[in-house]
Amino acid sequence: PDTMVLDPTYKYDLQVHTIPYVWKRDIEILAARHNIIALDAPQGDLELKVEGITSYPRLEAIIRKSGTSNTLHVQDFNSRQKYIVGTYDIEILSTPRIYLNNIKVDWSATKTINIPQPGKLNVVAMNDYYASIYQEKNGKMEWVIDINPNIRKQVIIIQPGKYRVVYRP
Repeated sequence: PDTMVLDPTYKYDLQVHTIPYVWKRDIEILAARHNIIALDAPQGDLELKVEGITSYPRLEAIIRKSGTSNTLHVQDFNSRQKYIVGTYDIEILSTPRIYLNNIKVDWSATKTINIPQPGKLNVVAMNDYYASIYQEKNGKMEWVIDINPNIRKQVIIIQPGKYRVVYRP
């Protein structure tokens, strides 16, 4: 709670810097009185963790309100952040990306999201090539990433799974 002196001849809008923001609009101040402006902002915590030792230099996740495409926040892994109680969609910027929908954040509770420890794919090329990594899912091949042909030796940090490298000289 903060105490402020305000001119009662105006109406005010109040924005609370939670994730997402909470607003109260058209607040009228009564003159010569101590005014209390109450605002509901119930919060819970979202904790993102990588199991074991991670090789990610900096893994982040995009947090969105469920069913929307607007980014509310970008949260680092192995961190905890407060959010207004509600349902969120999370896009984890791993390789391949992990999408979690309808993750519920409850009041005064911590929702923990764990992802497995990644592995390392070492790529060593003697000749010029073009290559991509595909993940096998439900009998289909889904594109994950293209391998940079300009780097002869590279390490790709990748989530556990069944993959194929498709290449040509």
